[in-house]
Amino acid sequence: MDPTTALHRLAALLVLGAALGAQAANRIYPDTAAPCNTTLQACIDGAGSGDRIVLVTDSHIAEDVLIRKNLTLEPGQAQPSVRSVTALASTADVEVTVRGLTSRGGASRVRGFLEPGGGNLKLTVTGSTLVGKDFNAALEIVISNKTGRYGRAQALFEGNTVSQSVAGSNCAPAIAAHAFNPGLSATLARNAVTATHLGQCAAIGLYGAGAPAAGAWTLDAQVRQNTVRGSGADAGIQVRNGPGGAQVRATVADNLVAGSGFADGLSALADNANGSADVRLLNNTVVDAPTGLRATARTDLGARLTGVVANNLFAHHASGAMVLENVPD
Repeated sequence: MDPTTALHRLAALLVLGAALGAQAANRIYPDTAAPCNTTLQACIDGAGSGDRIVLVTDSHIAEDVLIRKNLTLEPGQAQPSVRSVTALASTADVEVTVRGLTSRGGASRVRGFLEPGGGNLKLTVTGSTLVGKDFNAALEIVISNKTGRYGRAQALFEGNTVSQSVAGSNCAPAIAAHAFNPGLSATLARNAVTATHLGQCAAIGLYGAGAPAAGAWTLDAQVRQNTVRGSGADAGIQVRNGPGGAQVRATVADNLVAGSGFADGLSALADNANGSADVRLLNNTVVDAPTGLRATARTDLGARLTGVVANNLFAHHASGAMVLENVPD
């Protein structure tokens, strides 16, 4: 091999090694060294894309942190809580994973928020205990209602313990997947949800508004194997289409919903003009709510509700197991 070729190969290896070394790092918070020696937000801001921040404190971190890059946030040998964590995407793609937070210190919530700009957002939240209050849902993924060019949003919420309560006329679901512009897909699986005094909100609320983008639903959701308990809410699990010709699809399967204070155990609503919802309700157990399942379509407004109701168990409903209104399909 001639010396020039050898030097070129060595230079290429050095560049590759530097790139691999810069891909991701493990950071500890709190640490004695910058950028993780002051606030958690400073640690996040100073981290590189793809880094992993390990929380090594058992205390409540009373910060509302914002994450705009690819990042993983999880505990080490500790039980940390953070007042709020928001993953935000606009012009660039953002992928955030949150694991193992606790609810020490009161309210502790995680949310993903997609704004216009063309970027995509992916939020994964697992094994966390979260507490929401008033208008602040404990766990949510939202596409904003601003006008502009949007990418897609994707959420996986799995194995979390979530509680939500409100004061007065405030209203927020314990777990929410809300698309005020189209392009949201969400999987909510094996979560334990407790909701009290939510008023007209559901414990788990799915909502899609706006005509779908090419090749995608406004909202496409999987809600599986969750346990939902509580009182004082419009529904245990609710799927609803909003205005703008929204097309919502959801599979709600193998869930347990129990609460005499839920007006409806399960709720599927197509009640906005020219919208549609396709909902598959399979193998759920619903007890104690006045109505086990309410499925309603405003056909007078051009709305349509389709789907399947099969193999569900309904028990102890004062008004009826199933109320179906204008759902000929």
